[in-house]
Amino acid sequence: MTDSSSARGTAAAWKAVALPSLLWWARELLAALLWGVALAHLFVLDVGYTIESRLPAVAVFVRYRLFVLLAVAALIWLAFGGRWFLRSFGYVIAYPLVLLFGSSPRLCFATRPLRLRSPPRSISC
Repeated sequence: MTDSSSARGTAAAWKAVALPSLLWWARELLAALLWGVALAHLFVLDVGYTIESRLPAVAVFVRYRLFVLLAVAALIWLAFGGRWFLRSFGYVIAYPLVLLFGSSPRLCFATRPLRLRSPPRSISC
C-alpha cells in the first residue's frame, strides 16, 4: 500500500465516521438552542427585542425571522434530502419529550456492570 492510498483510506474512514457524528451534534445543538430561545422568550424576556436592541445590524433578520427560518429549512432540505430532514425536524420538535423519556431515564437508571465476587473456594484435603 502506498502513502497516497493510505492517506485516501484514512480520509475516507474519517469522513464516514465524522459526518454522522457532526450532524448528530449539530441537530442536538439546534434543538437545544431553539427550545432554549422559545422558553426564554415565553418565560423570561422578549428575545427578538433584546437582539434588535443589542445588534442593530441583524434587526432585519429578526423582524423577518419566520422567512429566514423557512429559507434555512428549505436549504437544509435540499442539501440533505427529504427523509433525513423530516426525521431531524421531528426530533427537534419533540426534543423535550426526547429529553424527558429518552435521555433522562438513561442517565438516572444507567445499568453498570456489577462485579460479583465469588466466595472463596473451600480447600478440602
